[in-house]
Amino acid sequence: MGRALTSRPDLFAGVLDLVPAGNTLRAEFSPNGPPNIPEFGTVKTKAGFENLFAMDTIQHVKKGVQYPAVMVSTGLNDPRVSPWQPAKVFAAIEASGTKKPVLLRVDEEAGHGVGESKTQSDSLEADSIAFIFWQAGLPEWQPAANARRAEK
Repeated sequence: MGRALTSRPDLFAGVLDLVPAGNTLRAEFSPNGPPNIPEFGTVKTKAGFENLFAMDTIQHVKKGVQYPAVMVSTGLNDPRVSPWQPAKVFAAIEASGTKKPVLLRVDEEAGHGVGESKTQSDSLEADSIAFIFWQAGLPEWQPAANARRAEK
């Protein structure tokens, strides 16, 4: 989702970027990086670097671009995508100067579904649906101040 967002921000009202591997140029140096090298490549080869660069969300976020609202999620105990990657995606988009909301949702107890309870799973689903409805402009899902303006 991150690369779709940075390539064509005009196509989206809002983006859910859930546990994004958003810094693929650095990912092979994370605990789960080496097992991904056969599939994604390595920065140590020209072709691997070029492919990883093409996938890297953070490298394609541009200052001054108006991105749609984004909700990025991560879990502090994620064994697949280290939490710093989603956090960097969030920080890069927020620092771009976009005027739309950029949210970072952090689950302190789980990550990538590992160790996640039904309550945690339901909470992520509820937050995702609420975000989508909010960005789709459904009146009953707007913040109270906006809802009052819409009624007038």
